[in-house]
Amino acid sequence: MKPTNPASKPKSAASKNIVESMREASKEWGYSLPLLRAAKSHKSCLAFKSRRVNRSVLSRWLTKHPEVVEAVETATNMADIMEDLRCRKLAAQIAALDLKFQCDKGLMFLKTEAQEKYDHCIAVVCEEARLLMEKQTYAAFIARMKYRMGLLATLGAQQHGAIPPPASPL
Repeated sequence: MKPTNPASKPKSAASKNIVESMREASKEWGYSLPLLRAAKSHKSCLAFKSRRVNRSVLSRWLTKHPEVVEAVETATNMADIMEDLRCRKLAAQIAALDLKFQCDKGLMFLKTEAQEKYDHCIAVVCEEARLLMEKQTYAAFIARMKYRMGLLATLGAQQHGAIPPPASPL
């Protein structure tokens, strides 16, 4: 008969009481890795021998030291809160960079830039209207001058009986 390899034997329920690593203990027993690390860091916890973890010793020790469990849970909650804040900050930074990129490309304007552009457009339109008014005023002035000059010329010609009076431009 062949000798059996002890590694090939199925593990009994008693052998599940001791696992080979903290990661395996976390998977098998449901303890978090931070809790296992905190327990291992205490000299009074004898559940850890080299890399192996003894479940019965660990559970007794955790029952006697609830402050460690509470401290790890608080630290985990704080870490979760900090991670959430980091994620929110990163999202805000990404949104700000996206906004800056869109503004730089001319796809979007900030409210102050939009107000400045609006004010500039209004100023340009007002300037164009002023120039147009001046042009029209100038054109009207020239037309009046030509009319008056024509009147003067026609008056002189009419006095001689040659030309009828011109029509008014206005």
